[in-house]
Amino acid sequence: MARSKLAEGKASTAWEARRQVLTDEGKYRAAKPGERVRATDRWRAQGSVRDDHGRLVVVSRYGKKKTEVEGALTAALAERRSALPESTIMPTMTLRQAAEAWRLDVTRHADLSESTRRLYFHALDRHVLGLSDPANLADVELRNVKVSNLEPALRAVAKSSGLGMLKTTRTVYRAVLSLAVRHDAIPHNPVSDLGTLKVKPLVRETDRDTRRAFTRAERDRVIGLADTDPRAVARDLGDLLDRIRTALLRVALQDERVFALGDLVVDLGRQMVQIGEDPIQLTATEYDLLRVLVLNAGRLLTQSRLAQEVWRERSDEDALQMLRTTINTLRQKLDTNPARPRFIVLEPGVGYRLRIAPSISPA
Repeated sequence: MARSKLAEGKASTAWEARRQVLTDEGKYRAAKPGERVRATDRWRAQGSVRDDHGRLVVVSRYGKKKTEVEGALTAALAERRSALPESTIMPTMTLRQAAEAWRLDVTRHADLSESTRRLYFHALDRHVLGLSDPANLADVELRNVKVSNLEPALRAVAKSSGLGMLKTTRTVYRAVLSLAVRHDAIPHNPVSDLGTLKVKPLVRETDRDTRRAFTRAERDRVIGLADTDPRAVARDLGDLLDRIRTALLRVALQDERVFALGDLVVDLGRQMVQIGEDPIQLTATEYDLLRVLVLNAGRLLTQSRLAQEVWRERSDEDALQMLRTTINTLRQKLDTNPARPRFIVLEPGVGYRLRIAPSISPA
């Protein structure tokens, strides 16, 4: 039987909350019948609603308790039944006015994470509504927004803030003008006609010292003297060199984007991980965690900070459990003996550290 179409202003009623379990890869899946309950489980409720504009919106809510997510979804579906009045966006309105209407629409209705919403609003305020770009279109009427003035505006964004912000700002322009199309303020979204913008990547000039650095042998000799010479030990020279080496490593990573320790090589630019000549296959979550450790190599990172960096929208308890699971799988892939890890070190009761010098096994 064909599923009946939702009428405008109506929400689906044929939904129920379902339990989900956390996998070893840090992702959730539907619980199987009879599967035991664990502390990391969550509930998911999903339904759909057709607002007053005829848009079908799928809404999901998550939580630790079934009644909690059922109540949250019921409230969200009720809220999304109404949309902005059709008369709020007209052809003679400026892009600024339409953008503010879009901001309100996103705040009320869009299923976006808080971090994505902040990113879009930053692009909106700085590159669509702000005055930082000379080709700003904020005060241009909607009917006059064309490819001919959109393209210079986006090129100005790429020149000032790079290709990443260009992509985000283009998405915001598309969304604002799509809202205008839905309200019949303009017949067509001009962003669809832009095609691929060919712009040069933003290169920031730096003053690099080209004088020769230590060779590996010279470096090892200095470090050895710092750890054994009585005068160096008395003045904590070894600790000072460790701090300097950690700081220089972070600077080098920002420039070269390659981290090497023993036979481990992490190329952040190409998102590649190798042990010797062998590539290591990591999940997206494992790579994200390793990337945070690499960018802070030598630093002790607390468990709560690592969990926040990688699992921003999870509860503290869930994130910490996923952190421990992911650390274990990373060690299994990077170390021949995970019980004696060479790279990721646990500081009991505090957190984890990625070594910046090879571990030395006792004789």
